[in-house]
Amino acid sequence: MVGLDIGRSEVRMAEFSGHSAQAAQLEYCAREALPDGAIGDEGISNLRQVMEAASRLWGKSGSQARQVAIAIPSASTITQILALPAGSSQAQHTALAERHIESLLPYPLVQALLDFRIIGPTPNAPGQLDMLIAATRRDDVEDRIAVAESLGLQAVVADIESHAALAALTGTTAAAHTSSAFALANLETHGALLSLCRHGRIAGERQLAIGHRQLQRDLQQYDGDQPEVLATYLAHAAGQIARAMQTLQQQTSLAPENILLTGPGASIPGMVEAVREHTAISTAVATPFAGMALAPAIDRAQLAADAPACVTACGLALRRFDR
Repeated sequence: MVGLDIGRSEVRMAEFSGHSAQAAQLEYCAREALPDGAIGDEGISNLRQVMEAASRLWGKSGSQARQVAIAIPSASTITQILALPAGSSQAQHTALAERHIESLLPYPLVQALLDFRIIGPTPNAPGQLDMLIAATRRDDVEDRIAVAESLGLQAVVADIESHAALAALTGTTAAAHTSSAFALANLETHGALLSLCRHGRIAGERQLAIGHRQLQRDLQQYDGDQPEVLATYLAHAAGQIARAMQTLQQQTSLAPENILLTGPGASIPGMVEAVREHTAISTAVATPFAGMALAPAIDRAQLAADAPACVTACGLALRRFDR
């Protein structure tokens, strides 16, 4: 199984071999840029362009995989955690999930794909279990399945981007349940997402309007003022992250011990320092492949450059070990 993450500005792919996540070897990890406009605010706008980018990645991978795990954008997914009595039936779970999600959807339930699963005991509530419910537009999933099928792959898993990223950074999708809270800041070209996590769960999220596409254009246009342009962007981005972090802390009563930066924006020079300064929280770039065995064909320098952007693809690829 490969992991296929179709982002707003690029397609990423990762694949592991081995018999367990603890003994996994990375066989392939790469990304391919998408043309501007291929994916818009409402989803995939040009399916052909996305398929072509995915095909270029697939052709270079040399993979013999036949199955794929795909990512669903966090921004287009609605999630909720509900507490249930232990011992309740699957039929009760289904009815409860549909009833609660339907009231949150901005579109008819018939246009949605809905899923749910028990994620563990409800904290401080003996005899109850927490159920995670997720729903997204059917079109968002079906378009990504079409991309997978264009490669001859069968899509067997669809995971939410931020949940796949969390899985990558906690080692397995069974999620290492650490007691300390931490934050993930996914800095994409056209936007960002801040997630506050604890016990292998996402406790709260905030969408941020700090995509660095305009920064790229400004740096190209104003060669003489690059330091000033970059400094202005970093202050703006880090300030938004700090304000969102305060809001999440108030909502969840959690105080993160550190922030991990993911996405292509994590590698912008000075980003780690700016976020650390504005939030007063220890900050680092995520390293999802740290300590893993690497196939001989892996270019270590290239992997180091790609790794922050490929965190979600890593989490998706690790789903092969769930079965």
